[in-house]
Amino acid sequence: MRRTSARLVGLTLIVAFAPILTGCGGSKSAEEKTAERVAEKLLGDEVDIDRKGDKITFKGEDGDTTLEVGGGKPKDWPSDVPLPDGKVTSSVSGTSGDDGGWTVTMDVGDPFAVIDEYRDEITGAGFEVTHSVESGSGKDRVKSFIASNSKWTLNAMVGTDSNNAKALFVSVMTKSRG
Repeated sequence: MRRTSARLVGLTLIVAFAPILTGCGGSKSAEEKTAERVAEKLLGDEVDIDRKGDKITFKGEDGDTTLEVGGGKPKDWPSDVPLPDGKVTSSVSGTSGDDGGWTVTMDVGDPFAVIDEYRDEITGAGFEVTHSVESGSGKDRVKSFIASNSKWTLNAMVGTDSNNAKALFVSVMTKSRG
């Protein structure tokens, strides 16, 4: 995995905890400074975190990486990567130079029917499915696939549990060129 892709993955993990780590804004808080130290340890670079609303910019030695957390489809979701019908309930997006990564969580009707339809839709859009997994049974079940084309790598996953929680997760990353 290239350094920028690893950086995006690491920063995505940090941004998942950013609301806890960075507080509510204003001048740099102890929480924001702590988040910077965590990022520096994880990435091995000096990092400055700048938070404005739902957008967090990590300024490091390799350039800037911007992550945005919110509800709804990210504004910069790749136009050549379709999403299935359903409501996007949460999203994280990040860019670093020419690399990008996006993850959405969707509320869909029957998640197992939707992921099968989505697999067909992605294949029709020029992606090749390279891996697929299905495990469990009854209410405790998971199904996923990984697909790629010359530009993107996509992972889609659905699952249910004994509490009948269900969601579709779709992640897209710039395909590694290294």
